[in-house]
Amino acid sequence: MRRWFSRLCAPDDGVHAWVSLPAGDVEVVVEQGPRIERIKSPRGNIYLVLGDRITVVDPNLPGEERLVAAALARSGRALTDVDHVTCTHLHFDHASALDHLARLAGARPLLSPPMEPYVLGQTPYPFPGLAFTWPFLETWGRVGFPGVDRDQLRQGGNVGYPWSEFQVAGNVADRIELDRPAEALCGLVPIHTPGHCPEHTCFLHRETGTLLAGDMFITVRGMLERNRISLDPAAHADSERRLRDLGVRVVWPGHGPPAALV
Repeated sequence: MRRWFSRLCAPDDGVHAWVSLPAGDVEVVVEQGPRIERIKSPRGNIYLVLGDRITVVDPNLPGEERLVAAALARSGRALTDVDHVTCTHLHFDHASALDHLARLAGARPLLSPPMEPYVLGQTPYPFPGLAFTWPFLETWGRVGFPGVDRDQLRQGGNVGYPWSEFQVAGNVADRIELDRPAEALCGLVPIHTPGHCPEHTCFLHRETGTLLAGDMFITVRGMLERNRISLDPAAHADSERRLRDLGVRVVWPGHGPPAALV
């Protein structure tokens, strides 16, 4: 169904190729300093940051840890070697397995400051409203976003779309500072990029200008676009300008293939 919808809405060989990749397909994002790998999951992209420490970025939904374990096994490592689990933002398709994977691996959740009020229950997560509906469906067609597996949702918490209580290991999590290299991320720099949602955070590899972009962008016909699903379009545009000023050159999104930021 999702492949048919993708072909109908997105006449783009890059999108088709990404949708057709088998779950678990691994591609190298950055070769070293640290090594970063992208794992294709049914819901999007999971990223492994492999250095002195191992961090999983955007673990998606419970059950997809098997893909992470298989990718780690290729380099002689195991799920129990993971030190931290983090996410670019708290939408269910990126963050539902944050606590689940952390518990399985014996790792610690890792949060940027803008995420903390929602995870700790201090601030209600914003309702996206009807303005999300058409952009969501159109984007789903472009990047092959699948349906929701309710069994997976029941195994993990999620924030926003759909909504339920979100728990992170008894509210025990490590914190990363913005705009400076994070030791837990092997030197990647967390950048606050609100717009798609207020807590959205990208991770920048400064040396190569490579960005783990979450839902900041999508790729259409081989070109990068600012994601049309946005709670705050003005903030989203400001976030893009800031990323350009920081020298971002290559974007690896949460869904779909990578593209150059031109």
